[in-house]
Amino acid sequence: MGCSRSKEINSTEETTIPIITYMTDCRTQLKLDEEPVCKVDTIKPTDLDDPDDVSLRALGFFDEKGGHLTFDKAAVSLFIPPGALPNGREEKITMVISRQVPKHGYGACVSPCVVLGPSGLKFKKDVVLTYSHCAGYDSNSQTLIPISWKTDSGAQVECTDLRDDESASFFADDKKCTILLRHFTGFTTAATGGDGSVSQNNVKVMDAMVYLSRDGNVGKLRVRVINKTDDSMRMLEREEEDLGGHRTDAGRPLLLTTNGKDVTVEVKVQGNSWEIFPTSKKVLSYRRLYLCNNDTASFVVKRNNLHQSGSAESCHRFECEISLIQDDEPSQDIVTFVVSEEMVPSSAAVSIPPGDLNKSSVKEFTQSKAAFEFSEIQRLQVMDVPDPTGKDWRKFAEKILKMTHKQIKQLERQESPMSTLMDIWESGHINPSRADFKELYDFFRTIQRDDAADVIKDHIENNFTRETNSVSEEESDSTAADAEYLTSLENQFFAVAKHARTKVLQQTSVDDSGVGSSRASSAENRVYKKNE
Repeated sequence: MGCSRSKEINSTEETTIPIITYMTDCRTQLKLDEEPVCKVDTIKPTDLDDPDDVSLRALGFFDEKGGHLTFDKAAVSLFIPPGALPNGREEKITMVISRQVPKHGYGACVSPCVVLGPSGLKFKKDVVLTYSHCAGYDSNSQTLIPISWKTDSGAQVECTDLRDDESASFFADDKKCTILLRHFTGFTTAATGGDGSVSQNNVKVMDAMVYLSRDGNVGKLRVRVINKTDDSMRMLEREEEDLGGHRTDAGRPLLLTTNGKDVTVEVKVQGNSWEIFPTSKKVLSYRRLYLCNNDTASFVVKRNNLHQSGSAESCHRFECEISLIQDDEPSQDIVTFVVSEEMVPSSAAVSIPPGDLNKSSVKEFTQSKAAFEFSEIQRLQVMDVPDPTGKDWRKFAEKILKMTHKQIKQLERQESPMSTLMDIWESGHINPSRADFKELYDFFRTIQRDDAADVIKDHIENNFTRETNSVSEEESDSTAADAEYLTSLENQFFAVAKHARTKVLQQTSVDDSGVGSSRASSAENRVYKKNE
């Protein structure tokens, strides 16, 4: 088993997890000329029950067999391959996803901020970190920049372009980022223009949602805009669970143009029974949406006691239209929500207490073992040897991992490109099924690399029960099934031939001259000749 034991993060051990925090209050609206100062702080597991903290945290124990540490609903995963840690050594690994974004100046923040610990931990081979991004990604118009920063206690936070680190590699497609790294620190991704600029009208894809909660006879309306990534959605859900909020309408995509303009939110109440306080129009900070990953416009919904005419139903139903637009230009797309909610007054003002759902009791992550053993990966290194017909690791990268020519060239500096490719494959196949391995087996057989196919075949036969059949049994069963099918067809043919002969004989039985018998015999002979 790849991981000897797993513990919940709310353990009482005196272990600290490094995170990044702002000295500036992140709930305040930041101005473009502000320079928020970052510092490194530490949090003990006993402090993780703070109801105002929605960061996601995971902890696991790993040895030389490696394994996965995954946030199930946040699309963030860390894969430690077999052999990355020394034999006989167990490490306590932590992973934190935070909303706190360090000052970096590389462009729009389009990915989660992931802090891995222990800070500075080094590995014998690359480990694989994967997470999603929300850039409107086009390699011709945008550049994704992987960013790292030191998370050592007391260290000055200084963000650097991870592409300048020769010990790391970075890959991205239209949805996911993959980082190969040799030591632990903090990581995220920013997006700029295709020429590296941050002033072009690029697009950051965000999600806009409206939530409503009750506090006695008062409603609290929150317009939330977050990065269109799974981690941002999960942290928002945790926060709204504590606030007792529910979504009032389906989410809408908001395409944030990187033009420096804020997003204006306006609430228009239908009828005279309800009022919005303190104002019906608020602004979402461009800086927070662009450099960070979220912002919120909050409104208080109160009954207008001066206008209580009409039916009880109309008085108790709160209806409004909410619009979001960037920079107030007619050419900009307007995001619109329609809210229609029952707001029956309660006899007593009963607040919904925060923290009704104890987040610490909900396990957000899983730890699982590595699929391949170190010896199996070593056997697959036969694919590292260049093949004059191209049937080597490059073919695997192109066909199985769908890598571009540029990405394949980047892997040439790896000591074993095939080992790295298998690690990337496994990072995207946590707890792979037999069908996943069968796909690999079929690929190697197709390109006539039986040496690699045999590794996969042995793995399937050693790790899956006989109920699923081995590869050899499957091939034998397939041959037997084909033979059985052909026999069935042959039997059907002879049955048809016999039926045809009987029918002809019946039609010609009245012909005493024997002409009918001759025709029947001729028809039968034609059928059998066709069979031959």
